[in-house]
Amino acid sequence: MEALAYLTTGCAEPEFERRLYELSTAVTGLAKALEAHSAWEDEAFFPMLSRCLDIPNQPTLATTLWMLEKEHALTFAFFRSFFEQAAAGGGQRSFVARGGAKDQLILACRLVRGHLSMEEAAIVPLTEPFCGSICDCFHIHDNGLEVY
Repeated sequence: MEALAYLTTGCAEPEFERRLYELSTAVTGLAKALEAHSAWEDEAFFPMLSRCLDIPNQPTLATTLWMLEKEHALTFAFFRSFFEQAAAGGGQRSFVARGGAKDQLILACRLVRGHLSMEEAAIVPLTEPFCGSICDCFHIHDNGLEVY
C-alpha cells in the first residue's frame, strides 16, 4: 500500500512509471495466487467438503460457500479495473486524476483479507471433525499441495 500511496502523492515521472510497474507486477502475483487458490477450492476442496458435510441440506453453509465464490469474482473485477486504469497511460497526472485505480486496488485487497478471514472462521472449524480424512486426501510437499 505504501507504493500505491507514493504513486498518488507526487514523484518524478520516470520514478512513477517504475513504481507503477512494480506495483502492477506485485498485484499480478497476488491475482495469480488467488486464482490458483480459487481453482483449488472449486476443483478439490469444496467438492470434498460437500461430500463430507452434505452441504445441499445445510442452507447456511451453502450460502457461505456461495458468498466466498462471489467474493472471488468481485475481487477479480477490482483487479481488472486496476490493471485497465494503470495501463491507460497518460502519466502520473492522469493516473491520479482517474483516481479509481487506487480505490479499486484497496477494495480488492480488503476483499482478499476478508475472504481469508471468513474461510478461517467459517470453513476451517467445519473440517476439524474429519481432519484425518482431509489430511489423507492431501499431500503437502515443498512445491505445494497435491490432491489425491
